[in-house]
Amino acid sequence: MCGDGERCEELEFCDDGFTDACGSCNADCSAAGAGSVCGDGERCEELEVCDDGFTDACGSCNADCSAAGTGSVCGDGQVCEQTEACDDGDASDCGSCNASCSGGGSDTPSGACADVAKGVFAVRLELDVWWQDDVDPPLIDPGRDSLVTYAMAQVDEVQCGAGIGPITLSICGVELPVTKSDANCDAFKMGFADALWDTPSMPSFVTSGTRGLEVADEFVIDAMAQLLGIQLNDSEGAWPTAVQTGLLSCPAGSGASCFPDHDNDGKPGITATMMNISQEYGAVKCGGWQLPFVFRGYPLDALNALDDNGVKAEELYIGLRLRAGARASIGADCQSGSGECEASWVDMRAWDCSLTDGSPCSAAGAQFVDEQMMDFQVLRKDEAPPPSVTVPATQGGGPLDQTPSPGPLSSIVRLGDTTGSFSCADVRAAGF
Repeated sequence: MCGDGERCEELEFCDDGFTDACGSCNADCSAAGAGSVCGDGERCEELEVCDDGFTDACGSCNADCSAAGTGSVCGDGQVCEQTEACDDGDASDCGSCNASCSGGGSDTPSGACADVAKGVFAVRLELDVWWQDDVDPPLIDPGRDSLVTYAMAQVDEVQCGAGIGPITLSICGVELPVTKSDANCDAFKMGFADALWDTPSMPSFVTSGTRGLEVADEFVIDAMAQLLGIQLNDSEGAWPTAVQTGLLSCPAGSGASCFPDHDNDGKPGITATMMNISQEYGAVKCGGWQLPFVFRGYPLDALNALDDNGVKAEELYIGLRLRAGARASIGADCQSGSGECEASWVDMRAWDCSLTDGSPCSAAGAQFVDEQMMDFQVLRKDEAPPPSVTVPATQGGGPLDQTPSPGPLSSIVRLGDTTGSFSCADVRAAGF
């Protein structure tokens, strides 16, 4: 019987066990079969486990028809011809393909949060930083604390998919940690006037980012270097040392020209003020003397640091560089979120200063102040300061706090539409 797999020599030329025309024998066993072609949509039982009509690995049959296929995933960027008309790599209706991969997509952004994806946003970064004074002998004790920055981010365009931009950033505040000198019972708090940040001459910066349009999607502002009160040939390059400050060259020229008056107060750079002078610093005691730490102006030399009643620097004219971005998981309100972010540098250089009595610093005093500018080291997630960096023996000795860091953290809150009018005060007061 043709198709029973037993060839009857008198009556059959061949018998492959099947009654189809493919394979090694034809349908009536009178001649060789037509073989098989994987992907023709006709399963040849002798040679094929399956045939879905395509020669790719996806779908219901694999590429050589020897086993089941891998199926298909809409949004993986690979078109599975059996089940997908298109696949643009995005499982939404945005772009060239729709959310089910059954047909063309749309150029109009869609999603639960699409209506509020554009706008003006308040951004808060909290950085876990440590520092040590590299000058010998050191004036400032090693320490670890939080450094907080605020920025206003304006998003004018939301692209179909996850793209947004360009994003215009304006710095709206920098809160530096308190540093201390246990040997002198001095505390130092450098701050900035609130009005500085809204000065029209303050620079803004343009970066890019991505934003999903659904709850729990990510809102990302790409990290970039932001220079305030200083100009460099390469904003991402090596930060100048105190020795290089007076020799600095930049696109505007050299020296003081590289410390532009961004806050428009007639002084180079931006003006930082030593805060709370003569006030006690909380309940913290100076270890060697068990006296309260007292906020002071910035010392002009090592001997001046020992003189509690001496005239010190009160205003510092500095350049500052921050390299950071923001990242947040969009909350249920579609207008706020928080998350881990990227931050690399918080650098400062001082060009000049003025004293608590209103007179200008001497060249030597300004140079000493610049040498004492802290280099804040930003800790990444799970990092800790080097164990070799220790606190003074009078404060207990041993390494700085070795608790693993949470890393840089960011919070984002939408303030309103781009047609609204918002100030840096609004940013700092946002409900982070």
